[in-house]
Amino acid sequence: IIASERQTNQIKKELLNINIDVICINSKSIENFKNIKFEIVIIQELQEIKQKQEYIKEILKNAKCVFLNTDIRIDEEIFKDINVKILTFGLKQKSTITVSSICEKKVMISIQRAFKNFKEEIIEQQEIPIQLNKKNMKDLYNALIKVAIINMYTSKKR
Repeated sequence: IIASERQTNQIKKELLNINIDVICINSKSIENFKNIKFEIVIIQELQEIKQKQEYIKEILKNAKCVFLNTDIRIDEEIFKDINVKILTFGLKQKSTITVSSICEKKVMISIQRAFKNFKEEIIEQQEIPIQLNKKNMKDLYNALIKVAIINMYTSKKR
């Protein structure tokens, strides 16, 4: 996850029951990860590492899939000559995974366009109710990321 260490740790807690490793990529660690192949790279926040775009490009070249926060400003040059599946999330209505309604401590997350997960199964359009632990934006984004990850890894045949 390209995000702050605090947010990465919050997402790790959310995904304890899923067998995946969550690694924080930030300005201190990005150089160490440039040659590692990741299944998913989540771009939640780029502010801190904007100056290290060449490392970001190397990481993206080696990824299978990128989850991209559409609510942050991204220089499209990062994606030039990179052939990777991109799944968007955020509060913008054009995002693949977005929020359709917000109540007191509950949100309705909407998968707006079907996509294929890692098992080549189609994840259909749907709405998923999620309880929020706190009432803040980071928790909302963590919920979007959690839904994206769960749908990429879990099979419909249970």
